[in-house]
This record gives sequence, structure tokens and C-alpha cells, in this order.
Amino acid sequence: MGRQNILKYYRQVESRLGESRWAVPRERDEPTGVDWYLYLFFRWGKEVGMKIDGETYPRWTRLAKAVEGRAATRKVLGVEGQGLLFADGNI
Repeated sequence: MGRQNILKYYRQVESRLGESRWAVPRERDEPTGVDWYLYLFFRWGKEVGMKIDGETYPRWTRLAKAVEGRAATRKVLGVEGQGLLFADGNI
């Protein structure tokens, strides 16, 4: 039951993301805190074995790739000893 609820909300996140690279489109092409939270939930989903990929969640995957592609994100992941989800361009 828990996983089904999570997947329900994952679908809701996907449906609410637009065509912009970021969750909250702004005049300046920069992420907001929302984008990092969504990246975190994307990572957690992958880590616990949820089916979260570019085919099922193309908009969320695009956002996660954009967040992970930022130098600040990569630096923090390195400090925390966390690997990249998109190191080889795949998910």
C-alpha cells in the first residue's frame, strides 16, 4: 500500500511539471529550492527500488538531470560520498 501511495504522488509530480527545465519557471534560467527537493525525492525513489526512469517520468528525469548537472550539486554529492545517477548518461 505504501509504494502505491508513493507512486500516486510521483505521477502527480510528473503531471505538474511543465516543459521548463525547472519546476518553477522564472525569468532567469536558474533552479529554486523546489528543484533540489524534487531531485532528492527522485534519488530516494531510485535508492529504494522505485521504478522511476525517463520513460515513466520524462519531465522529472529532465529536471533531475539538470540539477545533477550543476557544479554545486556534483560538489555536494562528492563531499557526501554519493555517486551520480546520470554519470553514464543513462538512468
